[in-house]
Amino acid sequence: MADEENPTEGEEGKKKISKKLLIGGVAGILLLAGIGGGAAMFLMSPSTEPEPKATPEHPEAPAAEAEAPPVDAHAPTPETIVTKEEEAHRPAVDESLVEFGASYVMKPFHLNLGNPLENRYIRLEIALEYKGGQDQLKEIDTRLPQLRDAIISVASRKTREFLLGPDGKDQLRLEMLNRVNQYMTKKIESVYITDMIIE
Repeated sequence: MADEENPTEGEEGKKKISKKLLIGGVAGILLLAGIGGGAAMFLMSPSTEPEPKATPEHPEAPAAEAEAPPVDAHAPTPETIVTKEEEAHRPAVDESLVEFGASYVMKPFHLNLGNPLENRYIRLEIALEYKGGQDQLKEIDTRLPQLRDAIISVASRKTREFLLGPDGKDQLRLEMLNRVNQYMTKKIESVYITDMIIE
């Protein structure tokens, strides 16, 4: 009986080995088919190189397509076409706000504030906007001592509470503009506070 069991075990072992070989062979074939399919797709894909154009040296090249008409720079592109609804919802742009003049940046001011009991001081940086060109720039340079004095006299009268109030900075800008323009024949457009520290 022992002799009969051994051959059956050997046959089962052979069956297991043959199943493993069969599975391995099928997997190998599928792997090769996948690689071969990918290679075939790569080789059959169209070339991205541009076709040669016909030249006097190579008359056998295909004839060039008719040249496209020149593009009108002012013609609307799909991105720039705006529907009537979108146009109605666009805010109006005031083009006068876009045209700024030149700026004259003054040296920083270090001033005591108006209330002597508080002993507070302010550091201000001011820029003047002007549109009069070189002539007005020369006038600003000539009148610089008077312009600095005007700004000092306006800013040093203000208190900390006034400047930190809701309209304090706007009021300060307006007062400085009015005082500065008293010295100018060509008027300054705007006074900008570019930095302000109160301590």
